[in-house]
Amino acid sequence: MSSPVEPPAGYHDVSIPIEALLPPGLILGGGIAVLALIPHFVLHGGTSFLDMSPLGGGAFVVVLIGLLIAHELLHAVGWMLAGGFGWDQVSFGIDRKTLSPYTHIHAPMPARAYRIGAVLPGIVTGLL
Repeated sequence: MSSPVEPPAGYHDVSIPIEALLPPGLILGGGIAVLALIPHFVLHGGTSFLDMSPLGGGAFVVVLIGLLIAHELLHAVGWMLAGGFGWDQVSFGIDRKTLSPYTHIHAPMPARAYRIGAVLPGIVTGLL
C-alpha cells in the first residue's frame, strides 16, 4: 500500500460512515424488493424463487457472493480509471459491524471520479 496522499488546499472530507448508509439502504432495498415481489406473487403465487431457479440453494449463494465481488470490483475500476489511482491505493473488505462489503481508495478523490465509480455497478448491471 502506498503512503497517504496529502489533500489539496481547500479539500474537505464529505465521506459518509458505512453505519449511516445502512438504514436508508435497507429501506430503499426493502422497498425495491417489495415492488419486485408483487408481480412475482401475482404471477406465481407463493412459489419460492429458489424453487423456480435452475440453481440450487448452495449454487445461488455462490453466484450471489460472486456478484457481490464483481460489484465491488466495478467500484474500484471506476475510481481507478476516473481518478487515476492504482491497485496499490485500493482495499476491499467487509465491515464487521454491518457485514457490508466495501471498496476503499486510500487517497483524496475528486467528486467526479467518486460519482463515476459509485454508479458504475448500476450502469453495468442495468446494461446486462
